[in-house]
Amino acid sequence: MAFNDQERVLLVEDDPVSLSIMQSMIKHRAYIVDTASNGKEALEKFHQQPAMLVVTDIHMPVMDGRVLIEKLAQTQQDPVVIVVSGEEDLSTVLQIMRQGVYDYLTKPINTADFNYKIEKGLELAHLRRESRAVRREREILHSQKVDWTSWKDAILRKNLEKIEINLFANIKTSFAQSAGFGGLVSIIPFIRMQAKEMDNAFLVPRELLDMLEKNASAAAKTFEKFDEISQTISREFTLERRHLTDLENSVQELAREMAPVANIKKINITVADSAFRNLDFVLQIEKTYLLSGLRELLLNAIRFSREGSSIVVLYEHKENNIHINIISDPIPGRDGIVGIPKEFEKLVFEPFYRLHMTVDERFDALDFGIGLTLADKIVRKNNGRVLLHNISDHSSLGAEEKKQKVEASVILPLVE
Repeated sequence: MAFNDQERVLLVEDDPVSLSIMQSMIKHRAYIVDTASNGKEALEKFHQQPAMLVVTDIHMPVMDGRVLIEKLAQTQQDPVVIVVSGEEDLSTVLQIMRQGVYDYLTKPINTADFNYKIEKGLELAHLRRESRAVRREREILHSQKVDWTSWKDAILRKNLEKIEINLFANIKTSFAQSAGFGGLVSIIPFIRMQAKEMDNAFLVPRELLDMLEKNASAAAKTFEKFDEISQTISREFTLERRHLTDLENSVQELAREMAPVANIKKINITVADSAFRNLDFVLQIEKTYLLSGLRELLLNAIRFSREGSSIVVLYEHKENNIHINIISDPIPGRDGIVGIPKEFEKLVFEPFYRLHMTVDERFDALDFGIGLTLADKIVRKNNGRVLLHNISDHSSLGAEEKKQKVEASVILPLVE
């Protein structure tokens, strides 16, 4: 459903007086303004006439603001959300902000502040709209099996700005939802609100200072990760001859090292014994970096696998290549899609592209959609390639339906 040419704003508030005040604050603007008294009514109105911007209270009957925000994020329109509430509990406010909320206003509302944030929120909504249009074009082209490189060159010549909008919109979403940058942006306004001025200094609650320190540390890790990627891409790898058995032993050790991470979701990692241990198979690789790429692929499999499932690592020998296959049991992603649809098999390696838009905070990992990009770069520098696709699991005998799994394959050439 397309947006109306005019900017539509949906105000959601169960208190009639507060709702009337918000309406009066923006009545002089050329917006189309809809209102609702609870989340359920707001969602029904949104499905009928999607709004570019939703301003909502948190505590409401029938359906509260948290549930409304979650359901709005699942829609194709994905509107910009501003929360207006008298909520004073900082941890609750920060949890709400991590749901992808653009901004937060406390009651009583300042008219100038309210109008300014409405205006900036609508600017972001227009950018998101452009980003979705570019993403749809990319996905359609992939589904039609158009060569990615040729299409990208043509698009860059035709409209470089649209590609930049899409890239930076994805970066902004990643930063806003991940610890570090998003947390710092959310916390700093609360420090100013909560700080008490004493002479020439400010007294800040310890809880806020702890949160600030935690997110500053996460932001530092982000820069370290970006630096690692930059160095990996720019440096020349020194490839050395390694027997396959040597790599297999290192993969076994890697699986043991990652067991505590997998245990977060009660996942078991099994590395199957290769049938080629007695054969003199040799690879030409930079083993340390290759293991780093395999670590990223294993971490990706863990994060997006079902709780209590298993990840299996298998080896295959095909056409003078060794395949290291990481097979996992995926959780449903965007729009209930399970695994990696064929049209997304190449897109998932693009920087900042994510099929799953939520963040699992149990993992101490950056969530910017760059792990697979890094793994792909590393494997390519080892003269290999990475494939990510769905497979059918035939192992469950007697099952009425074949179970869908995801297979990440690292393909490395054998040398004489």
